[in-house]
Amino acid sequence: MATVIPAPARRPQRSEVRTRILGAAKDAFLDHGYQRTSVAEIAAAAGFTKGAVYSNFGSKEELFAEFCRIEFDEATSRLLADLVRTTQQGRRLSADAALHLGALVVEHSAFQCATDEFRSLAGRSAEISAIYSALREDQLSRLSTELRDLDLLGTDADPDHYRPLAVTLLAMLNALALEHRAAPTVYPLDDLVATMSLLIRGLLP
Repeated sequence: MATVIPAPARRPQRSEVRTRILGAAKDAFLDHGYQRTSVAEIAAAAGFTKGAVYSNFGSKEELFAEFCRIEFDEATSRLLADLVRTTQQGRRLSADAALHLGALVVEHSAFQCATDEFRSLAGRSAEISAIYSALREDQLSRLSTELRDLDLLGTDADPDHYRPLAVTLLAMLNALALEHRAAPTVYPLDDLVATMSLLIRGLLP
């Protein structure tokens, strides 16, 4: 009887490795925060070695930055969708859009806590500060461009006003998420909805 030789295990493609690592990183960072999450933990959860993490992302800091980019893209796509609906309804934030924005703050509170840890480390590390600064600049630049493309401030608005608008929106979302995470009874969903409604009404012409 011929010996059956098992087929060699399929080696995952680089894109698959990155996707699995990022998925494991997301779970770990959201559950444990930035500082209490280790590269070894992420690698084990993804089914790879620490070397696979470093070869694909360079460092824990860069891996976290990539995780932040993905989370930011998801959050801003929802934010922009609600702002689009707002402009279609005479620039008044609808009750549904306000509720969506309040829910966005709540759902991303764990993400903002992890980011806040990273931000605090950036104040003490030149290397982390450079990564954090590049991440924030990319986020602000992209959001500014997307807000300008929506023409939220009107056709006569100064294009330079869109960056402060992006800064204000992100700062408010970040701050409310952190406050809700720390004191949810003081910052319940109803208050978040009312605050976001007031903010949008004040920002849009």
